[in-house]
Amino acid sequence: MRRILLMILICGTPFIALKSQNKNTDDIDKDATLKIIKNSIPKNWDFYQENDKFILERKDTTWILYENRINAPLSNETKQARNARIKKNGVIGKSKIVFRYEQKWDVNKLIKSTTQNDEIYKQMIQLPDKYNIKSLASGSIAGKGNTVYVGNTTEEKDRIAKYDAEMVELWKKVIVVPNYHSEKYSLFLVTKEGWNDDFHWVYPQEASNEVLSVEMYFIELCGK
Repeated sequence: MRRILLMILICGTPFIALKSQNKNTDDIDKDATLKIIKNSIPKNWDFYQENDKFILERKDTTWILYENRINAPLSNETKQARNARIKKNGVIGKSKIVFRYEQKWDVNKLIKSTTQNDEIYKQMIQLPDKYNIKSLASGSIAGKGNTVYVGNTTEEKDRIAKYDAEMVELWKKVIVVPNYHSEKYSLFLVTKEGWNDDFHWVYPQEASNEVLSVEMYFIELCGK
């Protein structure tokens, strides 16, 4: 009896291990749109789910180098030299796109959320006038896409602090709306990694190209 039990345990172990390695695609396979994408993405990519996330991931290794290239001067660096630098100084990672998903929003929910957000954005635009700080905008240290206000007196700094506090509260009220909609689900982009953007170089270049090609399926089939 002990020998039989031992044999069952030994023979069953590879099956259990293999089963645990299988990536879940149940919700993907239930959705006609996502099934098309699953069958269309490059063969060296996986498309699977974990909890409330859809994950599209390149199987092969990607080297990723952080580098702020905003307003960077024109470089004469060759492609070969850049690739060598990425592999030397970058980190090994994966090219991937991750979405959070939930049941598909109906039109009324989407319209209501968008309308509410528009009202909040209007309030944000009016805030500098409300606190009379437009003249305190500092173009020299303004962040990319953001306006930075600098006060010289205690009274000016107090107005800016009130502005900042109200802006934080307004952002808390903004409803995050889906980036895409498939047949059954609404998708919210969580992260897009392993591609060439303003802050990263990757090697190989094909990895970056594939990220954009995979994303294009969602743009074309799931709306933007």
